[in-house]
Amino acid sequence: MASTPPITEADILEDIVRPARAGLPPDAARSFLQMRFSTGARKQIRRLLHKNNRGKITPAERANLEKYLRVGQFLDLLQAKAKLSLQETHRTEPVPAHPGVSAIPETDVHSQLQTTSPFHACKS
Repeated sequence: MASTPPITEADILEDIVRPARAGLPPDAARSFLQMRFSTGARKQIRRLLHKNNRGKITPAERANLEKYLRVGQFLDLLQAKAKLSLQETHRTEPVPAHPGVSAIPETDVHSQLQTTSPFHACKS
């Protein structure tokens, strides 16, 4: 009998969140895009990553790093869905009554779409 491949929390969350499908209301999408690790958490993640890269991480520190990684992956999934949802909202917006006037300020949409994951900032 063939064994089933191992499944990760990220696999399960991806199945639930479905980041490749839009569907979030714009306000919710913007809220997800504003989620970040705190400055203290980012410092801790960097410290743990450096210790891990040098091979000097303890088992407890490794467990903490793995927790940060899982949460970062979850935020990546939510933010991918949020970006797609805002892009879809922007595409399906009704044409404004006055040419050149957007229902959502273009700078707002672009700033939301260019926001990076809070986790990516910690990978340095």
